[in-house]
Amino acid sequence: MLALGVFLDEVSNISQNPREPLEIETRPGLFDCFYQFLSWLCLNPQPQPRDVVQRVSRAEKWYIIFRKSLKPTYEHQIDNRIIPKEKANKRSFRRFCRQQHIHFFWILHRATNVQSHERPWGIQTLETEDFLRQWRAHGDIPEHYSSTLDEEMTPDLRLVCRSMGPIQINENYTNFFVTREGYMGLGPTRMRTQDRICLLYGCDVPVVLRWEKFRNVLVGQCYVAGAMFGEAFD
Repeated sequence: MLALGVFLDEVSNISQNPREPLEIETRPGLFDCFYQFLSWLCLNPQPQPRDVVQRVSRAEKWYIIFRKSLKPTYEHQIDNRIIPKEKANKRSFRRFCRQQHIHFFWILHRATNVQSHERPWGIQTLETEDFLRQWRAHGDIPEHYSSTLDEEMTPDLRLVCRSMGPIQINENYTNFFVTREGYMGLGPTRMRTQDRICLLYGCDVPVVLRWEKFRNVLVGQCYVAGAMFGEAFD
């Protein structure tokens, strides 16, 4: 079968989340060190903060992948002249991170509201407007490119994320992915890195294609923030 469309980008990072939450090693905070010191004074030794293991939700793991992708994606856009080199400065990087931060919000919105048809620039419910306002306010946007990017969610963002409700994964939106140029989305379980995100004429949603045996194989449909309502054709 022959289908016409537009190649959007290639997948560079993917979550491939298990059904159970992820466990990661937490960073010891100031309170942890103070509590450890009090325990030592009371001769009641406690496990070192670095030995404490934290349960991390699926959304928080997605956020870590998203934050890790910011600098490589920004550099890729400069190398490919999507962002002109003469305009690559700290203001440009901050604007880029702010835009990506909002795209990630819509990823979470789709994941927690699988049946929703709200558009980023359309009429939104009061609840969505409130969540978006809080998400913007606690953006943790870096000041310039050399800034150290915290990969974990801040407590404020984590609270907003939990308030949005549980992630409702279905067979189409199992994996969070980031492409080389910075598109973010949710795709099927079978998708891999180097799969291609394409927009086919006559198809309502983007699709994931894989080049196998000299032909494109359909992997499944996907959700791509910023490319669901014709933006990629503008």
